[in-house]
Amino acid sequence: MDFRKMLVAGLGVLMIFYLFREPPAPDYKKKFNASIETVIELENEELVRQNYDPIVRKETGIEVSDDGDWIELYYDTPLQGDKKSVYQKQGDRYVRVTNIKTVSDQLDQSDTTYIENLGIK
Repeated sequence: MDFRKMLVAGLGVLMIFYLFREPPAPDYKKKFNASIETVIELENEELVRQNYDPIVRKETGIEVSDDGDWIELYYDTPLQGDKKSVYQKQGDRYVRVTNIKTVSDQLDQSDTTYIENLGIK
């Protein structure tokens, strides 16, 4: 086989790999960053209103549903211990769910796409 045929065959193989490769995974942190920041601000407003210290993102467990409609926050407060807050997207804003038990079935059915600060460290 001469050099040109080998070059064309090699380029053909590279094109096939390029065309059938898996698309890059979306950057969910970037995709949900603004929503997470908004929800943490809302949670901090509620905590300050109740005379508790605000939370910090790097110390807060975060779960976001695949469509971004649900954001769950997990954190620890000195007086209350472990705490979980759930926010649901309604229109263009997030609303805190006051009774998590009422939406637990919906939360169980939603797929979690993005997780931050949860698990073994």
